[in-house]
Amino acid sequence: MENSENSKLYTRQEVLRLVGLGIPGLLMSISALTSCSKFPMPDKNFSGTVGIVGGGIAGLYAGYMLQQQGISVMIYEASDRKGGRIRSQSDLIDHPVEWGAHRIWGENHALFQLLTANGVEWVDQAIQDYAYVEGFWLSEAIMGDQQSVKKLNSIIDGLKTYEGADMSANLYATIKGLPASTQPIWNARLGIKNGATTDIMGIEGIASSIQNASSGTHERLVRSGDLESLILSTFRDVPITYSTPIADVDYSGSKVVLTDTNGVEWKHDKVLVTAPIPILKNNIQFYPTLPSKAQAAIDGTSMRGGLQVLLTFNQRFWPGDAKRLQMDGLCPNFEVIGSGGRSNQNLNLMANLFGTAYETALEGPMPIVPALLQQLDTYYGDNIATNSWVNSESYDWGQDPWIQGTQSYSPVGGSEVRYGFAESVNQKLYWAGEATHTEGHHGTIHGAMETAVRAVQQILEEA
Repeated sequence: MENSENSKLYTRQEVLRLVGLGIPGLLMSISALTSCSKFPMPDKNFSGTVGIVGGGIAGLYAGYMLQQQGISVMIYEASDRKGGRIRSQSDLIDHPVEWGAHRIWGENHALFQLLTANGVEWVDQAIQDYAYVEGFWLSEAIMGDQQSVKKLNSIIDGLKTYEGADMSANLYATIKGLPASTQPIWNARLGIKNGATTDIMGIEGIASSIQNASSGTHERLVRSGDLESLILSTFRDVPITYSTPIADVDYSGSKVVLTDTNGVEWKHDKVLVTAPIPILKNNIQFYPTLPSKAQAAIDGTSMRGGLQVLLTFNQRFWPGDAKRLQMDGLCPNFEVIGSGGRSNQNLNLMANLFGTAYETALEGPMPIVPALLQQLDTYYGDNIATNSWVNSESYDWGQDPWIQGTQSYSPVGGSEVRYGFAESVNQKLYWAGEATHTEGHHGTIHGAMETAVRAVQQILEEA
Protein backbone atom coordinates (compact mmCIF):
# COMPACT_ATOMS: atom_id res chain seq x y z
CA MET A 1 0.00 0.00 0.00
CA GLU A 2 1.63 3.22 -1.12
CA ASN A 3 2.06 6.04 1.36
CA SER A 4 3.99 9.26 0.83
CA GLU A 5 4.93 9.42 4.52
CA ASN A 6 6.73 6.09 4.41
CA SER A 7 10.18 7.39 3.53
CA LYS A 8 11.59 6.91 7.04
CA LEU A 9 10.21 3.42 7.65
CA TYR A 10 12.43 0.38 7.57
CA THR A 11 12.30 -2.81 5.59
CA ARG A 12 12.33 -6.16 7.34
CA GLN A 13 15.98 -6.63 6.36
CA GLU A 14 16.91 -3.22 7.80
CA VAL A 15 15.11 -3.92 11.05
CA LEU A 16 16.89 -7.26 11.39
CA ARG A 17 20.20 -5.55 10.70
CA LEU A 18 19.52 -2.87 13.29
CA VAL A 19 18.91 -5.41 16.02
CA GLY A 20 21.94 -7.46 15.08
CA LEU A 21 20.25 -10.09 12.93
CA GLY A 22 21.68 -9.59 9.48
CA ILE A 23 21.01 -13.25 8.68
CA PRO A 24 17.38 -14.26 9.30
CA GLY A 25 17.23 -17.21 11.68
CA LEU A 26 20.72 -16.64 13.13
CA LEU A 27 20.41 -17.32 16.84
CA MET A 28 21.52 -14.45 19.06
CA SER A 29 23.43 -15.16 22.24
CA ILE A 30 23.01 -13.06 25.35
CA SER A 31 26.47 -11.58 24.78
CA ALA A 32 25.42 -10.54 21.28
CA LEU A 33 22.24 -8.94 22.55
CA THR A 34 24.10 -6.97 25.18
CA SER A 35 26.90 -5.78 22.90
CA CYS A 36 26.54 -2.26 21.55
CA SER A 37 28.52 -3.29 18.46
CA LYS A 38 25.52 -5.34 17.44
CA PHE A 39 23.45 -2.17 17.02
CA PRO A 40 24.89 -0.42 13.93
CA MET A 41 23.42 3.01 14.62
CA PRO A 42 24.31 6.28 12.89
CA ASP A 43 27.86 7.44 13.55
CA LYS A 44 26.84 10.55 15.46
CA ASN A 45 27.64 11.73 18.95
CA PHE A 46 24.73 12.77 21.15
CA SER A 47 25.61 14.20 24.53
CA GLY A 48 22.07 15.08 25.56
CA THR A 49 19.58 13.14 27.65
CA VAL A 50 16.53 11.19 26.58
CA GLY A 51 13.38 10.80 28.64
CA ILE A 52 11.12 7.85 27.89
CA VAL A 53 7.44 7.92 28.83
CA GLY A 54 6.33 4.35 29.56
CA GLY A 55 8.12 1.25 30.83
CA GLY A 56 6.61 -1.36 28.55
CA ILE A 57 8.74 -3.42 26.18
CA ALA A 58 9.16 -0.55 23.68
CA GLY A 59 10.40 1.85 26.35
CA LEU A 60 12.68 -0.74 27.93
CA TYR A 61 14.18 -1.84 24.63
CA ALA A 62 14.72 1.74 23.47
CA GLY A 63 16.26 2.65 26.82
CA TYR A 64 18.54 -0.35 26.61
CA MET A 65 19.75 0.54 23.10
CA LEU A 66 20.33 4.18 24.02
CA GLN A 67 22.19 3.12 27.14
CA GLN A 68 24.39 0.87 25.03
CA GLN A 69 25.25 3.92 22.94
CA GLY A 70 26.44 5.74 26.06
CA ILE A 71 23.43 8.07 26.18
CA SER A 72 21.88 9.17 29.46
CA VAL A 73 18.31 7.91 29.63
CA MET A 74 15.50 7.75 32.17
CA ILE A 75 12.20 5.88 31.85
CA TYR A 76 9.13 7.33 33.58
CA GLU A 77 6.67 4.55 34.37
CA ALA A 78 3.22 5.43 35.70
CA SER A 79 2.64 2.15 37.55
CA ASP A 80 4.71 0.34 40.17
CA ARG A 81 6.03 -2.28 37.73
CA LYS A 82 7.67 -2.51 34.33
CA GLY A 83 6.53 -4.59 31.39
CA GLY A 84 3.23 -2.98 30.45
CA ARG A 85 1.07 -5.59 28.78
CA ILE A 86 3.58 -8.35 29.46
CA ARG A 87 2.15 -9.58 32.72
CA SER A 88 2.68 -13.06 34.17
CA GLN A 89 1.52 -14.72 37.38
CA SER A 90 2.97 -17.96 38.72
CA ASP A 91 1.05 -18.62 41.94
CA LEU A 92 -2.44 -19.48 40.68
CA ILE A 93 -2.23 -22.90 39.04
CA ASP A 94 0.47 -25.45 38.21
CA HIS A 95 2.05 -23.29 35.47
CA PRO A 96 2.46 -19.57 34.83
CA VAL A 97 -0.56 -17.61 33.67
CA GLU A 98 -0.06 -14.92 31.03
CA TRP A 99 -2.57 -12.15 31.53
CA GLY A 100 -1.25 -10.17 28.61
CA ALA A 101 0.88 -11.18 25.66
CA HIS A 102 1.21 -14.96 25.52
CA ARG A 103 1.96 -16.09 21.97
CA ILE A 104 4.89 -15.42 19.68
CA TRP A 105 4.24 -15.13 15.94
CA GLY A 106 7.03 -16.12 13.59
CA GLU A 107 10.77 -16.08 14.16
CA ASN A 108 12.03 -13.31 11.89
CA HIS A 109 12.42 -10.80 14.69
CA ALA A 110 14.56 -9.94 17.70
CA LEU A 111 12.04 -11.22 20.25
CA PHE A 112 12.33 -14.80 19.03
CA GLN A 113 16.11 -14.54 19.20
CA LEU A 114 15.97 -13.01 22.67
CA LEU A 115 13.72 -15.75 24.03
CA THR A 116 15.82 -18.45 22.42
CA ALA A 117 18.96 -16.92 23.92
CA ASN A 118 17.25 -16.79 27.32
CA GLY A 119 16.66 -20.53 27.19
CA VAL A 120 12.96 -20.67 26.40
CA GLU A 121 11.38 -24.09 25.93
CA TRP A 122 8.71 -23.99 23.23
CA VAL A 123 5.61 -26.16 23.16
CA ASP A 124 6.50 -28.92 20.73
CA GLN A 125 3.42 -31.13 21.04
CA ALA A 126 0.77 -31.08 18.33
CA ILE A 127 -2.10 -28.89 19.52
CA GLN A 128 -4.89 -27.42 17.43
CA ASP A 129 -7.97 -25.26 17.39
CA TYR A 130 -11.44 -26.72 17.77
CA ALA A 131 -14.55 -24.94 16.51
CA TYR A 132 -18.26 -25.67 16.80
CA VAL A 133 -19.53 -25.68 13.20
CA GLU A 134 -23.01 -26.69 12.06
CA GLY A 135 -23.76 -28.74 15.15
CA PHE A 136 -20.40 -30.49 15.54
CA TRP A 137 -17.07 -29.88 17.23
CA LEU A 138 -14.45 -29.97 14.49
CA SER A 139 -10.70 -30.08 14.94
CA GLU A 140 -8.43 -27.85 12.94
CA ALA A 141 -7.16 -30.93 11.12
CA ILE A 142 -10.57 -31.74 9.63
CA MET A 143 -12.59 -28.53 9.69
CA GLY A 144 -11.04 -27.41 6.40
CA ASP A 145 -13.00 -30.17 4.65
CA GLN A 146 -16.31 -28.51 5.54
CA GLN A 147 -17.74 -26.36 2.77
CA SER A 148 -18.57 -23.54 5.19
CA VAL A 149 -15.01 -23.49 6.50
CA LYS A 150 -13.63 -23.65 2.97
CA LYS A 151 -15.63 -20.52 2.23
CA LEU A 152 -14.27 -18.85 5.37
CA ASN A 153 -10.70 -19.74 4.42
CA SER A 154 -11.13 -18.41 0.90
CA ILE A 155 -12.41 -15.07 2.23
CA ILE A 156 -9.46 -14.77 4.61
CA ASP A 157 -7.00 -15.78 1.86
CA GLY A 158 -8.48 -13.07 -0.34
CA LEU A 159 -7.38 -10.43 2.17
CA LYS A 160 -3.79 -11.00 1.06
CA THR A 161 -4.56 -9.03 -2.10
CA TYR A 162 -7.47 -6.85 -0.91
CA GLU A 163 -7.42 -3.26 -2.19
CA GLY A 164 -11.08 -2.31 -1.94
CA ALA A 165 -12.96 0.24 0.11
CA ASP A 166 -12.78 0.22 3.88
CA MET A 167 -15.78 -1.05 5.84
CA SER A 168 -16.38 -3.02 9.00
CA ALA A 169 -14.91 -6.50 8.86
CA ASN A 170 -18.29 -8.06 9.58
CA LEU A 171 -19.98 -6.12 6.78
CA TYR A 172 -17.26 -7.25 4.40
CA ALA A 173 -17.75 -10.86 5.51
CA THR A 174 -21.50 -10.59 4.94
CA ILE A 175 -20.99 -9.18 1.43
CA LYS A 176 -18.59 -12.02 0.65
CA GLY A 177 -21.11 -14.60 1.83
CA LEU A 178 -19.48 -15.80 5.04
CA PRO A 179 -21.60 -18.68 6.42
CA ALA A 180 -23.16 -17.80 9.76
CA SER A 181 -21.80 -21.01 11.28
CA THR A 182 -18.23 -19.78 10.80
CA GLN A 183 -18.73 -16.27 12.17
CA PRO A 184 -17.16 -17.21 15.54
CA ILE A 185 -14.06 -18.53 13.74
CA TRP A 186 -13.86 -15.35 11.65
CA ASN A 187 -14.09 -13.29 14.82
CA ALA A 188 -11.54 -15.42 16.67
CA ARG A 189 -8.95 -15.44 13.88
CA LEU A 190 -9.17 -11.79 12.90
CA GLY A 191 -10.73 -10.09 15.92
CA ILE A 192 -9.90 -11.78 19.23
CA LYS A 193 -6.37 -12.55 17.99
CA ASN A 194 -5.92 -8.78 17.62
CA GLY A 195 -7.51 -7.77 20.93
CA ALA A 196 -10.85 -6.65 19.49
CA THR A 197 -13.90 -7.99 17.66
CA THR A 198 -14.59 -7.89 13.94
CA ASP A 199 -17.71 -5.74 14.29
CA ILE A 200 -15.57 -2.72 15.23
CA MET A 201 -12.51 -3.38 13.06
CA GLY A 202 -11.98 -2.03 9.56
CA ILE A 203 -11.31 -4.60 6.86
CA GLU A 204 -8.63 -2.43 5.27
CA GLY A 205 -6.65 -2.37 8.51
CA ILE A 206 -6.89 -6.16 8.85
CA ALA A 207 -5.88 -6.68 5.23
CA SER A 208 -2.99 -4.24 5.52
CA SER A 209 -1.62 -6.11 8.54
CA ILE A 210 -1.81 -9.42 6.69
CA GLN A 211 -0.14 -8.00 3.60
CA ASN A 212 2.66 -6.17 5.38
CA ALA A 213 3.57 -8.58 8.17
CA SER A 214 6.99 -10.14 7.66
CA SER A 215 7.67 -11.88 10.96
CA GLY A 216 6.26 -15.25 9.91
CA THR A 217 2.97 -16.94 10.69
CA HIS A 218 4.01 -19.88 12.86
CA GLU A 219 2.51 -19.55 16.33
CA ARG A 220 4.71 -20.42 19.26
CA LEU A 221 3.83 -20.83 22.93
CA VAL A 222 6.28 -20.97 25.82
CA ARG A 223 6.25 -24.44 27.39
CA SER A 224 7.89 -23.60 30.72
CA GLY A 225 8.63 -20.35 32.44
CA ASP A 226 6.83 -17.05 31.98
CA LEU A 227 7.25 -14.26 29.46
CA GLU A 228 7.68 -11.55 32.08
CA SER A 229 10.81 -13.20 33.48
CA LEU A 230 12.15 -14.46 30.16
CA ILE A 231 11.89 -11.09 28.43
CA LEU A 232 12.27 -8.40 31.07
CA SER A 233 15.33 -9.85 32.81
CA THR A 234 17.44 -8.64 29.90
CA PHE A 235 16.49 -5.02 30.64
CA ARG A 236 16.90 -5.03 34.42
CA ASP A 237 19.71 -2.44 34.35
CA VAL A 238 17.83 0.19 32.35
CA PRO A 239 17.13 3.16 34.69
CA ILE A 240 13.46 3.60 35.49
CA THR A 241 11.47 5.61 37.99
CA TYR A 242 8.15 4.06 39.04
CA SER A 243 4.79 5.54 40.07
CA THR A 244 5.48 8.61 37.95
CA PRO A 245 2.53 9.26 35.63
CA ILE A 246 3.46 11.94 33.11
CA ALA A 247 0.57 14.37 32.62
CA ASP A 248 2.15 17.14 30.49
CA VAL A 249 4.76 17.12 27.74
CA ASP A 250 5.96 20.62 26.86
CA TYR A 251 8.26 20.71 23.84
CA SER A 252 8.01 24.45 23.19
CA GLY A 253 11.46 25.33 24.53
CA SER A 254 15.02 24.19 24.01
CA LYS A 255 14.36 21.30 26.39
CA VAL A 256 11.35 19.02 26.57
CA VAL A 257 9.70 19.38 29.97
CA LEU A 258 7.86 16.40 31.44
CA THR A 259 5.50 17.11 34.33
CA ASP A 260 4.00 14.34 36.42
CA THR A 261 0.64 14.33 38.15
CA ASN A 262 2.23 15.75 41.31
CA GLY A 263 3.64 18.72 39.45
CA VAL A 264 7.25 17.53 39.50
CA GLU A 265 9.22 18.45 36.36
CA TRP A 266 12.02 16.74 34.45
CA LYS A 267 13.87 18.19 31.47
CA HIS A 268 15.40 16.30 28.56
CA ASP A 269 16.84 17.10 25.16
CA LYS A 270 14.62 14.51 23.50
CA VAL A 271 11.62 12.51 24.67
CA LEU A 272 10.35 9.16 23.43
CA VAL A 273 6.65 8.54 24.12
CA THR A 274 5.63 4.87 24.36
CA ALA A 275 2.39 5.14 26.36
CA PRO A 276 -0.65 3.11 25.18
CA ILE A 277 -3.18 4.80 22.91
CA PRO A 278 -5.85 5.38 25.63
CA ILE A 279 -3.23 7.09 27.81
CA LEU A 280 -2.23 9.34 24.91
CA LYS A 281 -5.88 10.21 24.39
CA ASN A 282 -6.99 10.60 27.99
CA ASN A 283 -4.04 11.26 30.29
CA ILE A 284 -1.27 13.24 28.55
CA GLN A 285 -1.42 16.80 27.28
CA PHE A 286 1.08 18.08 24.72
CA TYR A 287 2.24 21.71 24.50
CA PRO A 288 2.07 23.13 21.92
CA THR A 289 -0.67 21.19 20.16
CA LEU A 290 0.74 18.27 18.17
CA PRO A 291 1.02 18.52 14.37
CA SER A 292 -2.04 17.27 12.54
CA LYS A 293 -0.45 13.99 11.39
CA ALA A 294 0.63 12.99 14.89
CA GLN A 295 -2.70 14.01 16.43
CA ALA A 296 -4.60 12.14 13.72
CA ALA A 297 -2.55 9.02 14.50
CA ILE A 298 -3.56 9.24 18.16
CA ASP A 299 -7.21 10.02 17.41
CA GLY A 300 -7.61 7.48 14.61
CA THR A 301 -6.02 4.44 16.29
CA SER A 302 -8.30 2.55 18.67
CA MET A 303 -7.93 0.29 21.68
CA ARG A 304 -10.78 -1.20 23.72
CA GLY A 305 -10.94 -2.64 27.19
CA GLY A 306 -10.49 -6.35 27.65
CA LEU A 307 -11.21 -8.88 30.37
CA GLN A 308 -9.49 -12.23 30.77
CA VAL A 309 -11.12 -14.80 33.01
CA LEU A 310 -9.22 -17.88 34.17
CA LEU A 311 -11.58 -20.79 34.84
CA THR A 312 -10.41 -23.82 36.84
CA PHE A 313 -12.27 -27.15 36.64
CA ASN A 314 -11.89 -30.49 38.40
CA GLN A 315 -12.10 -32.40 35.14
CA ARG A 316 -11.25 -31.75 31.51
CA PHE A 317 -14.22 -31.93 29.14
CA TRP A 318 -12.43 -30.64 26.04
CA PRO A 319 -9.97 -32.54 23.80
CA GLY A 320 -6.49 -33.02 25.23
CA ASP A 321 -4.83 -31.56 22.14
CA ALA A 322 -7.03 -28.46 22.04
CA LYS A 323 -5.35 -25.07 21.80
CA ARG A 324 -8.50 -22.94 21.47
CA LEU A 325 -12.25 -23.55 21.62
CA GLN A 326 -14.24 -21.35 19.24
CA MET A 327 -18.01 -21.04 19.42
CA ASP A 328 -20.84 -18.56 19.27
CA GLY A 329 -21.78 -16.76 22.45
CA LEU A 330 -20.50 -14.28 24.99
CA CYS A 331 -16.91 -15.52 24.60
CA PRO A 332 -16.10 -16.62 21.04
CA ASN A 333 -12.64 -17.84 21.98
CA PHE A 334 -11.52 -19.87 25.01
CA GLU A 335 -7.77 -20.50 25.29
CA VAL A 336 -6.71 -23.93 26.58
CA ILE A 337 -3.71 -22.55 28.40
CA GLY A 338 -2.38 -25.84 29.82
CA SER A 339 -2.20 -27.77 26.56
CA GLY A 340 1.02 -28.88 24.87
CA GLY A 341 2.61 -30.03 28.13
CA ARG A 342 2.43 -26.69 29.95
CA SER A 343 0.29 -28.32 32.64
CA ASN A 344 0.29 -31.83 34.03
CA GLN A 345 -3.44 -31.53 34.67
CA ASN A 346 -4.73 -29.26 31.88
CA LEU A 347 -7.81 -28.17 33.83
CA ASN A 348 -7.96 -24.48 32.91
CA LEU A 349 -9.60 -22.33 30.26
CA MET A 350 -8.95 -18.66 29.68
CA ALA A 351 -11.92 -16.69 28.41
CA ASN A 352 -10.90 -13.72 26.28
CA LEU A 353 -13.53 -10.98 26.35
CA PHE A 354 -12.26 -8.32 23.97
CA GLY A 355 -13.85 -5.62 21.84
CA THR A 356 -17.62 -5.38 22.15
CA ALA A 357 -17.65 -8.72 24.02
CA TYR A 358 -16.00 -6.82 26.89
CA GLU A 359 -18.83 -4.31 27.14
CA THR A 360 -21.44 -7.07 26.69
CA ALA A 361 -19.93 -9.07 29.54
CA LEU A 362 -19.79 -6.12 31.92
CA GLU A 363 -23.31 -4.95 31.12
CA GLY A 364 -24.99 -8.35 30.76
CA PRO A 365 -27.87 -9.57 32.92
CA MET A 366 -25.81 -12.40 34.44
CA PRO A 367 -22.53 -12.24 36.38
CA ILE A 368 -19.65 -12.99 34.03
CA VAL A 369 -18.50 -16.36 35.39
CA PRO A 370 -21.98 -17.98 35.46
CA ALA A 371 -22.58 -16.63 31.95
CA LEU A 372 -19.35 -18.22 30.71
CA LEU A 373 -20.17 -21.54 32.37
CA GLN A 374 -23.65 -21.49 30.88
CA GLN A 375 -22.15 -20.93 27.44
CA LEU A 376 -19.84 -23.94 27.85
CA ASP A 377 -22.74 -26.04 29.18
CA THR A 378 -24.71 -25.22 26.04
CA TYR A 379 -22.04 -26.71 23.80
CA TYR A 380 -20.82 -29.60 25.97
CA GLY A 381 -24.12 -30.57 27.65
CA ASP A 382 -25.12 -32.03 31.01
CA ASN A 383 -24.15 -28.84 32.88
CA ILE A 384 -20.63 -30.22 32.80
CA ALA A 385 -18.89 -26.86 33.02
CA THR A 386 -21.02 -25.61 35.90
CA ASN A 387 -20.77 -28.88 37.83
CA SER A 388 -16.98 -29.21 37.42
CA TRP A 389 -16.10 -25.54 37.95
CA VAL A 390 -13.80 -24.95 40.94
CA ASN A 391 -12.87 -21.27 40.93
CA SER A 392 -11.91 -18.34 38.75
CA GLU A 393 -9.50 -15.41 38.60
CA SER A 394 -9.55 -12.47 36.24
CA TYR A 395 -7.66 -9.43 35.02
CA ASP A 396 -9.50 -6.44 33.62
CA TRP A 397 -7.22 -4.51 31.26
CA GLY A 398 -9.90 -1.89 30.80
CA GLN A 399 -9.64 -1.03 34.49
CA ASP A 400 -5.85 -0.93 34.53
CA PRO A 401 -5.38 2.84 35.02
CA TRP A 402 -2.13 3.06 33.04
CA ILE A 403 -3.06 0.73 30.16
CA GLN A 404 -6.86 1.00 29.74
CA GLY A 405 -7.13 -1.69 27.07
CA THR A 406 -5.67 -4.69 25.30
CA GLN A 407 -3.96 -3.81 22.02
CA SER A 408 -4.47 -1.36 19.21
CA TYR A 409 -6.60 -1.96 16.13
CA SER A 410 -7.67 0.07 13.12
CA PRO A 411 -11.35 1.05 13.00
CA VAL A 412 -13.05 1.85 9.70
CA GLY A 413 -11.09 4.67 8.10
CA GLY A 414 -8.11 4.28 10.41
CA SER A 415 -5.80 1.96 8.52
CA GLU A 416 -3.29 4.61 7.41
CA VAL A 417 -3.32 7.10 10.27
CA ARG A 418 -0.53 5.20 12.07
CA TYR A 419 1.93 6.68 9.60
CA GLY A 420 1.68 9.87 11.63
CA PHE A 421 3.81 8.11 14.26
CA ALA A 422 6.62 7.46 11.80
CA GLU A 423 8.15 10.93 12.06
CA SER A 424 9.46 12.91 15.01
CA VAL A 425 7.86 16.15 16.15
CA ASN A 426 10.34 19.03 15.80
CA GLN A 427 13.17 16.51 16.26
CA LYS A 428 12.25 16.48 19.96
CA LEU A 429 9.35 14.06 20.36
CA TYR A 430 9.49 10.46 19.12
CA TRP A 431 6.99 7.63 19.14
CA ALA A 432 7.25 3.92 19.90
CA GLY A 433 4.98 1.13 21.14
CA GLU A 434 2.91 -1.50 19.39
CA ALA A 435 0.27 1.02 18.30
CA THR A 436 2.87 3.04 16.38
CA HIS A 437 3.95 0.15 14.17
CA THR A 438 3.10 0.94 10.56
CA GLU A 439 4.09 -2.27 8.79
CA GLY A 440 1.73 -4.95 10.00
CA HIS A 441 3.17 -5.87 13.41
CA HIS A 442 1.06 -3.68 15.70
CA GLY A 443 -0.47 -5.57 18.59
CA THR A 444 2.65 -7.71 19.06
CA ILE A 445 5.66 -7.66 21.39
CA HIS A 446 8.09 -7.90 18.50
CA GLY A 447 6.27 -5.08 16.73
CA ALA A 448 6.73 -2.87 19.79
CA MET A 449 10.42 -3.75 19.80
CA GLU A 450 10.75 -2.84 16.14
CA THR A 451 9.27 0.60 16.79
CA ALA A 452 11.87 1.09 19.52
CA VAL A 453 14.58 0.42 16.94
CA ARG A 454 13.00 2.95 14.58
CA ALA A 455 12.79 5.58 17.32
CA VAL A 456 16.38 5.13 18.50
CA GLN A 457 17.59 5.33 14.91
CA GLN A 458 15.70 8.59 14.46
CA ILE A 459 17.00 10.05 17.73
CA LEU A 460 20.58 9.44 16.64
CA GLU A 461 20.02 10.58 13.06
CA GLU A 462 18.54 13.85 14.31
CA ALA A 463 21.11 14.44 17.05
